Amino acid sequence: MTGYCFYFVMGAVLYATRALLPPFLQNLMGYSVVAAGLATAPSGAGSMLAMMFAGQLLKRFQSRVLIAAGFGISAFSLWQMSGYTFEMSEGVVMWTGFLQGLGLGLISVPLTTATFSTLDPAMRGDGTSIYSLSRNIGSSIGISFVQAELTRNTQIAHSSLVEHVSVFNPVLQGGNAWNIESAAGIASLNAEVTRQASMIGYVDNFRLLMILALCVVPFLLVMRSEKKR
Repeated sequence: MTGYCFYFVMGAVLYATRALLPPFLQNLMGYSVVAAGLATAPSGAGSMLAMMFAGQLLKRFQSRVLIAAGFGISAFSLWQMSGYTFEMSEGVVMWTGFLQGLGLGLISVPLTTATFSTLDPAMRGDGTSIYSLSRNIGSSIGISFVQAELTRNTQIAHSSLVEHVSVFNPVLQGGNAWNIESAAGIASLNAEVTRQASMIGYVDNFRLLMILALCVVPFLLVMRSEKKR
């Protein structure tokens, strides 16, 4: 049951992040579909690499240690993602995605091993289905939550930014594209404010997911330490 709970949390936190990146890159950063796919591909490579070595690491370390390391790496990558800007390069996205993939791989294999080590072999078929179901429910709830938070945070940031739109603001005076004395200038200014507010909304979401990933680590003490046979 402890493994089910951690798998639920992993789906809610880490899979929610993967759902945010494609619309972030395509709608906000202007990436094409192919470019967005290539930028997020290192995440899968990191997961594959970590899963290849996680089994060997289980011979040296307890499952709790590897899971804690996985959540720590994922939290570090989310901390880096909370510093995303419009001027960042594609390499930043690829590096943070690779780190997140490493964290996901370090969590999945030890968590699965620890979860099924206490389950009777005759029950593993039922246990596998419930185990997968817990992750799917967690990822569905997590994705819905971060999408709702993205909309809310974007609206809050937009309301905060428009407070500075005034005829007394020198940036908005003169013959620039943001001249609020014309309809075209107001439309252009609103588009830029919405763009900046969306970036703030994404950054706030990444920061929130980082905090959630760190909050999970102390609960690893609940897991039973496995005994070598």
